[in-house]
Amino acid sequence: MHQFLQQFFTAFPQLASRDFYIAGESYGGSWVPALGARIIERQSTPPLQVEDEMTLSYSQYINLRGVSIGNGLIRQSVQNPGGFEAFCTAADSPLTRMQCEEWADRALECESALVVCEDDGFTTLACITAQQRCSQMSGVLIGSMERNPYDWRMQCDDPSYCYREIAAVQAYMNIARVKVALGATASMPFRDQSSDIYEKWEESGDLWMTSHQWVNYLLQQRIRVLIYAGDKDINCHAPGMRRLVNRGLTWYGHPFFAPVPLSAWHAGGRLAGFGKAYGPLSYAEVADAGHLAPYDKPYEVLTLINAWIAGSLPN
Repeated sequence: MHQFLQQFFTAFPQLASRDFYIAGESYGGSWVPALGARIIERQSTPPLQVEDEMTLSYSQYINLRGVSIGNGLIRQSVQNPGGFEAFCTAADSPLTRMQCEEWADRALECESALVVCEDDGFTTLACITAQQRCSQMSGVLIGSMERNPYDWRMQCDDPSYCYREIAAVQAYMNIARVKVALGATASMPFRDQSSDIYEKWEESGDLWMTSHQWVNYLLQQRIRVLIYAGDKDINCHAPGMRRLVNRGLTWYGHPFFAPVPLSAWHAGGRLAGFGKAYGPLSYAEVADAGHLAPYDKPYEVLTLINAWIAGSLPN
């Protein structure tokens, strides 16, 4: 991706001086900070010392100003234990008190169990066992309770098609001329997702690998980072994201950031969520939104992003 950006700005040099931001959600929690860190690292490394790219020419400076991550998987061992708070403690939590009492001991176990993945590796038996045990609560919500994995308020018996737009996207992407325009083989069918690829991805350990080290690096370099979360998500829930920014990152401003309380922020004069900021790190929760916060609350998230680019969270 970094090489592509170099080629892009070489082809369009009139854009090279503009402020550049990287944004993503979900697995974007991995690739967004990784790409941001690669840009900064390469721009601080003499070209002749770089040997792992197809080209040694890095003449195009990329004016990276910040990265934004929505409901992203960044550090599973820190984020996962927030599930108990997400599913059991809020007024509209999806699990009953009786169910939560049954899960309390498991939640306590998972406060420390997933650390083995970072210590021993994500493909070890100990890590896989811990992941299986610590994902069973969300598995109940998605499986037997048939809740949308991206928004626990919605029923969905097939996570592949929880949103009607998916079918329209798949139909469009299967138009032959569209595939040809994208450089794909016209006869090759497009699928919005593949369980086979997902399983291989998970087996390799890549799905769960941490990316907090890149977030730490960007913050240490004073690159601005926005982490936001829709508060009705199952997969990357807000309490887990809150744990991440408060406990799971190590950077020069952490001692100041962690104790700052959440404050309300508004969009169009209405309460839109809660957030806080210190130095280059900003965190915001989007009220009544799921994993796809920009889809659920487009006006509110646009307000959030615009305010952040301008230099602060919305009031």
